[in-house]
Amino acid sequence: PIFWLKIALARGSHTWGQAVMFLGLLPVALAASAPPFWPHFQGDREVTVLDGTWQYGLNEDPHFDSMGSIRTSDLRTPNTTAVPSTMDAALPGYPGARGVGIYRTQFKQAGAARLQFMSCSFYCRVFLDGEAIADSRSGGYTPFFVDLPKGSGDRELVVLADNRFNSTTAPLHTGGDFWMYGGLIRSVLLHDMPDDGQVWPWRAHVFPTSLATVDLNITLTDPRHSGPVNLTLQFDTSSAPQPTQAQALAGVVTLRNITVPSPRVWGIRKPQLHTVAVTVEGGTVVERFGLRQ
Repeated sequence: PIFWLKIALARGSHTWGQAVMFLGLLPVALAASAPPFWPHFQGDREVTVLDGTWQYGLNEDPHFDSMGSIRTSDLRTPNTTAVPSTMDAALPGYPGARGVGIYRTQFKQAGAARLQFMSCSFYCRVFLDGEAIADSRSGGYTPFFVDLPKGSGDRELVVLADNRFNSTTAPLHTGGDFWMYGGLIRSVLLHDMPDDGQVWPWRAHVFPTSLATVDLNITLTDPRHSGPVNLTLQFDTSSAPQPTQAQALAGVVTLRNITVPSPRVWGIRKPQLHTVAVTVEGGTVVERFGLRQ
């Protein structure tokens, strides 16, 4: 951000206010069709980043019940804001906004889909086309996802982010010495999901067991799936794909002591990382990891 701030100032943004406005537009300019962060997705797995400019409003009524019966058509979003960003940033010595941030955007759905919120704090409630479909009290940087009702076409997404200190809506943010900002403070992702009867890898968690071997815990898109799974592993981009058959139990495949081809040790002076691509039924997730002593 500092790099872009210097550019903004150099190009004629002679006030900090103009420079901050420039930074606020960055998520729109940098919004991508696929996540720029890990994990990466390939093959049939299409993931769209919904970051950018969203409609926004702030309800500061202390009696507003963010968990109650709500008609999204009654929620006012007269302004715009960047997603991701905080709803309560303030200058030193000034209190930040306290209330319920109301975020609204539109997207296109094509078949089975899943929305993933990388961080929504404190209390988060999600509405799709006016219907409440999910909420989360985890806050912080804890991601969560919700599977969308099947359908295709234009969808309206409304998200409430309640940053008020409340033992019911924000049990992890009442008391203590940890400060957490509120709002949609990390990316929102739209994942295409496989058709009925198919599974794709959702995540692949890598656990090094030596400087040359790893265990893999592969979470599938269907948490109910149990039985044989045909998958392919490919370490780095230069190694040959390794077809493997394994057993899934409640949507998880566990592989033990898998050899990493041409292993490289991660170190402070040489922070070398490996990647592993896991493919199931045409959908691929790519994770990175390090081998260290």
